[in-house]
Amino acid sequence: EEYGAKVRIGGEWVLGRRKSRETTIYAGPVLAYDKQIYFDRDTGLQNVSSAGGNISDRYTYTSAGVEARYRNRTVRFGEFSFSASVVQRNYKEVPNVSSLDALLYRFGGDVEFELTRRLSLDLDYAYTVRDYDNLRARNRDASLLPGNDLLKYAYNDLGVTLRAEPTERLTLYLDYDYTVRDDVFAGYNDYTRHSYRIRALWSGRRTGLRLAARYRDKSYDNAFIFDKPVNPLDNSPNPHKSYQTLQIDFRAERQWGGLGKLVLEYRLYNQETADPRYDYDRNRLSLSYRIER
Repeated sequence: EEYGAKVRIGGEWVLGRRKSRETTIYAGPVLAYDKQIYFDRDTGLQNVSSAGGNISDRYTYTSAGVEARYRNRTVRFGEFSFSASVVQRNYKEVPNVSSLDALLYRFGGDVEFELTRRLSLDLDYAYTVRDYDNLRARNRDASLLPGNDLLKYAYNDLGVTLRAEPTERLTLYLDYDYTVRDDVFAGYNDYTRHSYRIRALWSGRRTGLRLAARYRDKSYDNAFIFDKPVNPLDNSPNPHKSYQTLQIDFRAERQWGGLGKLVLEYRLYNQETADPRYDYDRNRLSLSYRIER
């Protein structure tokens, strides 16, 4: 269960124009609130700590920071942009657990090449750091000692998207994303992730269809399941963490009456891992009528 709000109060300036395309720069503060209810995966109830305190609000936070973006849409090959942000997240204090407060800073850019009138290629890269205020990092053997450095993660993300429009009504996407996370202290929580996705969107006069499929392979070189090198039940070595997930989404909508549209949505989510807490399948089907004014 999650909901939130974000407010941007900044200024955008036009630096140049070429026909209907502009080069702009934006800068300003950003404020956000995100409410998440932390549920126990085993019971489905709001989570509690080992001491019995309610920690269901552990992932609820407010944040404040600044961001800037430069976007150039006047070049002949397509467009490119750069962006940067610095944000402090303050999480709600809950009893008996460490605070998740952290400073996040990010720098990234992307470039889009218009290969033909109906075919484009997008490349993007982002470098992000999450610097925790209170959490300690683990040693390579998973031990969590008071003298360890504060936890700090550095992320390198690279993405590639190929977009095609075979017809006026049909749009196809092929995406690949590669992520590397570095646990700066000792590398315990380092991971690499490969993500592959295909998407198809069809838009008719009164009907719209969307189909998407994504496969992710996420592997940790050093982290153990349960954060324990050895299983305490039989003293056997615990495997390293790894997750393979498949997600399929389907959405169909049709104008119905004069007020809104009928929407049918389905999601299949399958995750395979050696960690029994996170090895599961999930199916969700919904039917709704949305009023648009």
